[in-house]
Amino acid sequence: PDEVAKLWGTMKQNDNMTFEKFSRAMRYHYRQAVLVSVPTARLVYQFGHKGPDFNTDNPNFIKVKSEFDVHDISHH
Repeated sequence: PDEVAKLWGTMKQNDNMTFEKFSRAMRYHYRQAVLVSVPTARLVYQFGHKGPDFNTDNPNFIKVKSEFDVHDISHH
């Protein structure tokens, strides 16, 4: 967890990023439905219906319509 927070801080050009700050941001985005948890994987999230709108051909990036739709996604 600390390494993930450090990498995120590097990406955001914030040398003072800690796991506590990172996890607070994650909880905020989770409550706002920007992120939703993937029920079949521990500590894995995907963009929810309020997440950023982007187009990609990569099947690993799927935007769910609502938090209830996450159960309808088939994992191959």
